[in-house]
Amino acid sequence: MRFLRDALITILLLAIVAVTAAFVIVRRGGLAASAEPGRLERSVTGRLVRLAIPADADRQQSPLGGQAEVWRQAREHYLDHCAVCHGRDAKGHTEMAPTCT
Repeated sequence: MRFLRDALITILLLAIVAVTAAFVIVRRGGLAASAEPGRLERSVTGRLVRLAIPADADRQQSPLGGQAEVWRQAREHYLDHCAVCHGRDAKGHTEMAPTCT
């Protein structure tokens, strides 16, 4: 019985946190990559990036580096599927960009 009570309290607390987080996100204008992140977000994401990337990643080489056909296919895929939002130069200066967030 105690386990059930504790589980219900935990679920209730998690629901309150989720509703509060959703309210804050909606109140600030939703989720958009165009908004400048706050100090806390920059701090947390900076630490997560350092944890997520292996220490030797800068020394690794792409196994597809010398395969021109693979790069040609990747470029064609990008131009067909991604460039409409991200732009041909990948800078996002397109008419569609505001609707793609």
